[in-house]
Amino acid sequence: MDWQSYEELVKDIYQELGKATGVKIECWGRSCKVQGKSGVYHQVDVLTSHDDGIHTYKTAIDCKYWKRKVPKDYVATLSLILDDANIEKGVLVSKCGFSTSVKRLAALKNISLIQLREPKNSDWDGLIKEISIDLNLIVDEVYACEAICKNVNESHKNSFKNAGIELQVQIENQHLTSLREIADAVRKYPESHEEDIDEDVIGCKVHSSMNDGVRAYVVTFPDETVLMNPITGYKGNISELRFKVRERIIKSEIHIDHADHVSWIMEAIFEGKEYAISPDRIPTQWQ
Repeated sequence: MDWQSYEELVKDIYQELGKATGVKIECWGRSCKVQGKSGVYHQVDVLTSHDDGIHTYKTAIDCKYWKRKVPKDYVATLSLILDDANIEKGVLVSKCGFSTSVKRLAALKNISLIQLREPKNSDWDGLIKEISIDLNLIVDEVYACEAICKNVNESHKNSFKNAGIELQVQIENQHLTSLREIADAVRKYPESHEEDIDEDVIGCKVHSSMNDGVRAYVVTFPDETVLMNPITGYKGNISELRFKVRERIIKSEIHIDHADHVSWIMEAIFEGKEYAISPDRIPTQWQ
């Protein structure tokens, strides 16, 4: 960050803040100049305007990206520019803040003081800065899938075997459905299995049994159910789909550091307001 980037940062922040109140950026940077009653042109870091339907009001913003506090001479200089150019309000923005004498003089001259600085650890006092959550997600794992096929050309068997659970079936002229989709539908119905069951699911007979935490399924298809390899287009028939389901634990950690979302702290000295500035330069009320 240098002084030019700092000026652009200030411009972006005021542009965002002004969206709700109709404040517009007239100009900013070295080319931003206003002519006074004296005929003299004054350079202004950021010039904004807003109107109430009758009058247009302008604000001159002076930015100081310094490693020291702003001396009171600059309040006097900005005040002269405001008076000469008929600008209603002035704002001094400083990285390192202001002395007590500057605050007193600025209050008399209708000049707002803004400290725009990088965050400090003390800014998080009384707030939750970091959140860590350990998650154990229990998911079903489908494995040991076996399709019992018939009427499959001997030369096509390897093709069907390689496609595995991605093979597609067509049950009684319905839409094509993959074996994976069928396995998912079967294992989810009913949601809780404690006993051996026999159910009708998606037009198939389903038998399931539980052993040592593993549930085994046998899906029996109606006669002449078409089996197709979606890659090669080879077809045959399927009589059964057998597969097993076991629970698998996926460990995950969520870590949120709110400091990652705060690049700058903006404090309006006289107004008593603070804003957190995000990396994309969006201001939000702080605390």
